[in-house]
Amino acid sequence: SLYSQSLEALDYNLVIKEECYTYYNDILPLQKKYNDWSAEVETIEKIITRCTEEELQTEVEKFLKKLRSAHYNLNEYQIVILEILFAISHLYKKYQIVYDEAFADSKKMAVKILSLDTGEELDNWLMNYCKLIRAMIQKKQIDNNAVLAAKAMEMVEKNFRDSTLSVETVCGELHVSSSHFSKIFKQETGFTFLNYLINRRMKEAKRLLRQTDYKSHVIGEMVGYPEPNYFSYVFKKNYGLSPAKYRKLEEANDEK
Repeated sequence: SLYSQSLEALDYNLVIKEECYTYYNDILPLQKKYNDWSAEVETIEKIITRCTEEELQTEVEKFLKKLRSAHYNLNEYQIVILEILFAISHLYKKYQIVYDEAFADSKKMAVKILSLDTGEELDNWLMNYCKLIRAMIQKKQIDNNAVLAAKAMEMVEKNFRDSTLSVETVCGELHVSSSHFSKIFKQETGFTFLNYLINRRMKEAKRLLRQTDYKSHVIGEMVGYPEPNYFSYVFKKNYGLSPAKYRKLEEANDEK
């Protein structure tokens, strides 16, 4: 009937924020149109882990504009939004996130989505969901990065005397790629791994030079430099004088 057709046309308008007119004959052929949004969802999933919140908002708004152009009625739009949310929700498991039940519990989420009365409310829910997952993934990554750097520093503390200790051996032990590890370590500590290792070795070398009578080449071996000339080179590069001169200077200062 004309009345039922008018109601159905009005139902489509509930999804569109802007004021507009919808004619039943305009939407009739669109009801049979099947929309596959998997490519757009995949794009959101890819950028959600590495974008800023502003970039994510822009991408989701572009996606929502495409969704609105499909002219779904309210019930259809609820189902589409729900399917998109379920598709994105696998990121919780992928990143081992302890989730917020209101957003990640499938039954609660379905009940909530089906209770929303307008397209704008559904749009806001999808936007907020994407922003929440982004924030939680980034927090998880920050926590993981801190743990990774701490484990590497612990390995340095235990093994800096070993001349074979390197980025490669640490990465092999921690099961990460050297490029990823190097980026994270610098980000977390402010040092490259090599500089951090050298600083730790030099700190110990200075202590041994001050507190023991060991020869310089012996101290070099004790801190991971079996080649005496290279130990002297690294020490002088860091402190501006040779190990022998450093020891003499410290002894002179102690006598004052």
